[in-house]
Amino acid sequence: MSHSIHSILNFGIKRLKDCGVQNFNFEATFLLEEVLSVTREYLFLNKDKVVSTKNFNKFKTYITRRLDGEPIQYISKTAHFFSKKFHIMSGVLVPRPETEILVEKVLSEISKQNRGNLTCMDMCTGTGCIGLTLCLETEKIKQMFLIDNYKKPEKCCLRNISSLNLSLKASYVSSDLFKSVTKIKFDYIISNPPYISNKDYGALNKDIMRFEQKSALIAGSEGLTFIKKISTEAGDYLKNGGHLFLEVGYNQGNKVKKLLESIGYKDVVSYNDLNGIQRVVKGKWKK
Repeated sequence: MSHSIHSILNFGIKRLKDCGVQNFNFEATFLLEEVLSVTREYLFLNKDKVVSTKNFNKFKTYITRRLDGEPIQYISKTAHFFSKKFHIMSGVLVPRPETEILVEKVLSEISKQNRGNLTCMDMCTGTGCIGLTLCLETEKIKQMFLIDNYKKPEKCCLRNISSLNLSLKASYVSSDLFKSVTKIKFDYIISNPPYISNKDYGALNKDIMRFEQKSALIAGSEGLTFIKKISTEAGDYLKNGGHLFLEVGYNQGNKVKKLLESIGYKDVVSYNDLNGIQRVVKGKWKK
């Protein structure tokens, strides 16, 4: 029995909807796009096209995995961030929409610069989505160092550097925070580090705890372990007048602002996300 794109898509939509998946239409369409390696426009312009049994079975497997709670990004090995496609795999943090606020604020600050040739760092880079998006969105960045300390992020990040044609501008460095980073001075250090407290981790969605890497999320009793280390050590790597940008947790904005001020950062400010939560903290390094 042959199956058309239209019938297969409806099958997936119904399965997801019946099992209570909120974005059932989008997710079924997204997964079929990935199975067939086609665009959304192709699906709707070729509704009657027959799909092979092999691809139909693959799609059914994807739907089953999604119904088990696995994120669609891990199923498809694709994550979208800032309208760009990034390779991802299980064990690497899934990019969140709120992190786009971090990128937007960095771009806004860079736009105020009268010069180019900026040297930047994306600490705890994961897929590389923050640093690589910045490279794509502004020509003022000359060099971007992408820092992480695990094999899976390294594999993802290197693949994304290649697929986005950024090998002349972006470099991956395997390092435990700043430990193996070349002692040069940076204009911008940007980081979305682990920042979830032990207590808040236990309240996360069960599927996040099942499928996402704990080490990419949790950061001690207050969730500030990595933020404190990065903020303290970044001063040795920032140029005079260089900026540190941090993504922080829903209840950490004021604490992180006070922390940066106590270390010696100037002009410390925070920016809210779309829900009015302090999501990004910025400080200027000035000796």
